[in-house]
Amino acid sequence: MKNVLILSSGTYRNENSDTACNKFMRRTMKRTIILTAIFLFLANATKSYAQKDADNFYKSPAIRTESVSFHNLYKMKIGAALFLPQDMKADVKYPAIIVGHPMGAVKEQSANLYATKMAERGFVTLSIDLTYWGESGGEVRNAVSPDMYAETFSAAVDFLGTRTFVDRERIGTIGICGSGSFAVSAAKTDPRLKAVATVSMYDMGSAARNGLKKALMPEQRKQILSEAAEQRYVEFQGGEVKYTGGTIHERPDASNPIQQEFYDFYRTERGEYTPKGASPETTTHPTLTSNVKFMNFYPFNDIETISPRALLFITGDTAHSREFSEDIKLVTELIEKKDSDQLKEVIKDLHPADIAELCNELDAEDARFIYLLLDNETAADVLIEMDEDARKKFLEILPPETIAKRFVDYMDSDDAVDIIREMDEDKQEEVLSHIEDIEQAGDIVDLLKYDEDTAGGLMGTEMVIVNENWSMPECLREMRLQAEEMDEIYYVYVVDDDERLRGVFPLKKMITSPSVSKVKHVMKKDPISVHVDTPIEEVVQTIEKYDLVAVPVVDSIGRLVGRITVDDVMDEVREQAERDYQLASGLSQDVETDDNVFRQTTARLPWLLIGMLGGIGNSMILGNFDSTFAAHPEMALYIPLIGGTGGNVGTQSSALVVQGLANSSLNAENTFKQVLKESVVALINATIISMLVYIYNFIRFGATATVSYSVSISLFAVVMFASIFGTLVPMTLEKLKIDPAIATGPFISITNDIIGMLMYMGITVLLS
Repeated sequence: MKNVLILSSGTYRNENSDTACNKFMRRTMKRTIILTAIFLFLANATKSYAQKDADNFYKSPAIRTESVSFHNLYKMKIGAALFLPQDMKADVKYPAIIVGHPMGAVKEQSANLYATKMAERGFVTLSIDLTYWGESGGEVRNAVSPDMYAETFSAAVDFLGTRTFVDRERIGTIGICGSGSFAVSAAKTDPRLKAVATVSMYDMGSAARNGLKKALMPEQRKQILSEAAEQRYVEFQGGEVKYTGGTIHERPDASNPIQQEFYDFYRTERGEYTPKGASPETTTHPTLTSNVKFMNFYPFNDIETISPRALLFITGDTAHSREFSEDIKLVTELIEKKDSDQLKEVIKDLHPADIAELCNELDAEDARFIYLLLDNETAADVLIEMDEDARKKFLEILPPETIAKRFVDYMDSDDAVDIIREMDEDKQEEVLSHIEDIEQAGDIVDLLKYDEDTAGGLMGTEMVIVNENWSMPECLREMRLQAEEMDEIYYVYVVDDDERLRGVFPLKKMITSPSVSKVKHVMKKDPISVHVDTPIEEVVQTIEKYDLVAVPVVDSIGRLVGRITVDDVMDEVREQAERDYQLASGLSQDVETDDNVFRQTTARLPWLLIGMLGGIGNSMILGNFDSTFAAHPEMALYIPLIGGTGGNVGTQSSALVVQGLANSSLNAENTFKQVLKESVVALINATIISMLVYIYNFIRFGATATVSYSVSISLFAVVMFASIFGTLVPMTLEKLKIDPAIATGPFISITNDIIGMLMYMGITVLLS
């Protein structure tokens, strides 16, 4: 697809020529593609309807409407309206479109209108209420959850794709306003959505982080996050829910023009709608505590996964939301033209994380062009925020001197170490040799000596440190000097003359204490700290347990050598969780969806081969009991039940143990206690399951049939064994200092399958 279409009110631009821009777009297809195409390709429709009655509550005599509901993946109700052309033929499968409403609205506000108009053109259309809004489920009304919003679109595909009159290979979606970004997010993970169109699309992630025209400053963003965090305490204790954003309830002349526009629709008969059970006072307003979830929403990351499916952006010439639809295209055009001045103007107000998001989608050379426009500090911040794979490719084309002087010199030591660790040894040495700050280079060399999975490998050396013998005026003077080189100050640490950690200096004490006081008289003694060799998992637990923003790191003799901040550990926590999940799922190495076929195959094949061997083992076991099956052929019916139950029970038990070991709620030394507890739970579950199966077999086969009691006894034995085995294995591995995550999933399931079959056949033979 070579067409790049920008559709707007009053303009149509078709750039379908071998221009430099078009060549660039084709060349970067796999990275930055916003492939736009005509959405109506799904229908091959030829009908034409004039826009005579485009009022919000327009109803068409050519369309019949049904109120429908269905459940998403998480068994939450989704309320929707189905629009069907009156002239539908029984033997025809029709293309279908899902329509999502604006953020804060419900399906009755514009989505139904779009659905009606598209149904007039021959589509089966489904107008949906996003989760937590309108007729859809979700206990906390007006809650924000980008993941659940995207899931709503996928659930709608589930519904439409199972209708006999819908062609499931021609299902697309229209996202209006905020739903445009939710639809894009859904399409990235759901290939069943064959085309996406957005109308006046709002990138709710960018809007939350940056505001319109990037007007929201970082300090304002932090204030919003702080207010939401404090409100969580209020609501956790049963206090009143607080709402934010949305549409004003009065229209003063001095109000913002955008708010006036919203008011004219959402607060007048033109578009006002209050769902059943809701209040006009809260319509359009998301909850304050959940609205901040948008700040971690990046719908355009990995957008290339939608290719080659069609993606269309429609926006008005003067629409305030137009910036979201054109941001990426504008930047790519400016890069191709090498328009440094205009590109610099576009990105100057962007947050480093947003610039990094853009660079992730560009090839290394184009990313390099952007970096040349940034100041050194911003460039360093952007490099840190980039995806690891994209960053690695980018660093490969840069000479060591540039990396050192352009990036490393402007990074904190822990971030610099992370970057340098990604290089081979030769390039590491070259980069270190070009670092101008000898002290920083020495810190980096020292940090590289530590295991990266320990506190020493994670810590940074940038701290404000004061001596316990300093007076207040001397302390203040030294703190000012040290603070000049720091971006953030979390704590002020106190050391003695031998640089051993003695305490933490509260800033309040510095302000309120007499100037003649010494630091040691007002400091907080015995601070929480970790050793350089402390595993990262324990560091995380320490920070979580004591609600720390940062934790100091000491060496074997108690000297203060560094600090670890909460943002340092968050990345490690995420990576650890991803690794454990992959191990539990049967992936033998770290792998991503965009990795090549060979890497994905090597990561997945080992456990599949083990599973194959387990299956062959099961078949060999069953082959030795052919006479038993000949005498009782009905026994074969229960092989999946025995195997599946054993695998599920074992996985449940092991998953709980692994989780407990990870968060320190369970100690490997308490193995006997945990096994005993699990045995009681297993006894109850085994009794209930086996009795239910016995009742079923009693009714079907009678009390004298072998299957009536052999299956129930086998199930009882399998559940008991699987529960205990699933508990013992990860706890034993933990004692042996082996990651217990490797014991979950496939390993437990395969083992329980084999043992379960042996039990089943053995019991059957004994009772025959």
